[in-house]
Amino acid sequence: MLRRVFLTLATFGLMFLGQKGLAQDTPAGKWILVGTLPIAPVGRDSVLGLIEIKGQGDELKAEWLKHGIDSFKGSKIVDFKKSGDKAGFRVEGPVNLDLVFVGVDPKSKRWAGAFRLNGNWFPAALNPADKGELPENDKLNQPTPGSDVVKELMEKVSFSDKIALGEKVVKDHPASASAMKVGTLVADYALKDAKPDEVKKAVEFQEKSLAGMPEVLVQRSFIPTLGAMGRKGVEKEKGLALLRKIKGDSKVATDETLALMKLESSLLEGVDDKKSAELKTSIAKQEDELDQVFLKTAIPFKPELFDGSKRKSKRVTVFELFTGAQCPPCVAADVAFDALAESFKPTEVILLQYHLHIPGPDPLTNKDSENRARFYGIRSTPTAILNGTNGPALGGFKGNAKASYEKASSALKEELEKEGDSTVDISASNQSGSIELTAKYSKVPNIDKTVLRFCLVEDVVRYQGRNGQRLHHHVVRSFPGGLNGQALEQSSGTLRATIDLKELKTQLEGYLESSNAQRPYPDSERPLELKKLKAVVILQNAETKEIINAAQVGIDLPKVPK
Repeated sequence: MLRRVFLTLATFGLMFLGQKGLAQDTPAGKWILVGTLPIAPVGRDSVLGLIEIKGQGDELKAEWLKHGIDSFKGSKIVDFKKSGDKAGFRVEGPVNLDLVFVGVDPKSKRWAGAFRLNGNWFPAALNPADKGELPENDKLNQPTPGSDVVKELMEKVSFSDKIALGEKVVKDHPASASAMKVGTLVADYALKDAKPDEVKKAVEFQEKSLAGMPEVLVQRSFIPTLGAMGRKGVEKEKGLALLRKIKGDSKVATDETLALMKLESSLLEGVDDKKSAELKTSIAKQEDELDQVFLKTAIPFKPELFDGSKRKSKRVTVFELFTGAQCPPCVAADVAFDALAESFKPTEVILLQYHLHIPGPDPLTNKDSENRARFYGIRSTPTAILNGTNGPALGGFKGNAKASYEKASSALKEELEKEGDSTVDISASNQSGSIELTAKYSKVPNIDKTVLRFCLVEDVVRYQGRNGQRLHHHVVRSFPGGLNGQALEQSSGTLRATIDLKELKTQLEGYLESSNAQRPYPDSERPLELKKLKAVVILQNAETKEIINAAQVGIDLPKVPK
């Protein structure tokens, strides 16, 4: 595992901006391992444990002495390695971490570093344990040093004021989580209005704020900045020069190298269109290859095919999952959701997946998804809704996926036996560039309380979120005709809605830009291809929220909107 960490670092090239690394004669001794957790608005430093390093030069060994916060009780250190100015090791126990460190401050001997948890990289540090002991229990979790100034910076309205406070943080807390944060905040602010002079200064400041940080954090921090520079077409030449500093020369297809290739392609548009097109062709091929690798282990068990021939009811059940691509505990629910698609036919179960900005910004989220969550009173992910009522709890990591699937499958089989007399059908057609949806319904009870909702769904969306789920299925993109639905005037009838895909894409892009300004996304990806679409119609009681019946249909798209 550690070898893979060092190989990953190697793909990012040499030390960024000539930063200094661990001194060759770094003394042995006791160290306090600290990790910075990304909580709003700037972070929290948690003491993970006390370790001791023994030996001299590159012949060093490390031992875990005591745990800090309870999550690391019973941990141990394995594979400690030091090579030149870099060091790394793995923590194994209740929580497994990969860690890498580079030295930045010869006087304090503090090691700046990063730790990987569930595929995500966060700032870390090794601080000298002057007394050879851990802090008191009430000091194991503390605000990140410099967070008070970071909060002050967020409240400033002028670019010059933000830069001035950012400089203070970088001076007082070099190579720290707060320094990294202010660099991101200043760049986000400058790119909001895309003024070339401010963008140039902001990028230069972000480079300064990241000096002394491990390459993984440098690369992760610059991806959103470079992505915005490409999308907004501002300072592209500077963006390309910056990209060359962190790109490396790895030929192996990984999520990280593909992200950098996409950035380069975007920055080259209008600068070197031929090279941009060549990169896009290579990217598409490598994306397909990584898809196939992911799919081989996407569902680590064999889903059971449901025998619908014995059903008495023809009522279609709707299973709605609220999840997040940045949510590691959502993986069990996501895998179970995908397995349900292999167990049930669309004429039996309709699967709808909504993405929310929980726990972090998710580019598959949209305004209608957020409002649908409010409709149900949902505030956490994952949450399952079964025919308008609370479904089974499905949270957990991938190891819990089979158990989550079995719970969801059992609940669906029970729901499928419920009787219902109402019927609904849906058709879709292309008319002059717009998609016309037509729903026909009959025998609907309580028409004064029932509404008909149309829903546009993308069958599969590729996005490598921080929880490792590369492909997302049945993702809700919008509610054509309005989220509140259309009222029924009689128990049987016909209702329609129209979708302009070009207009919808513009709306979704606008939403993502607006939400990014409030809470920056962790990367530059904006997956809005709008391919493999289908439409769903739902008959739902507006008061009880019970879903009476539903239907879906595939949408024939002659061409993808640009």
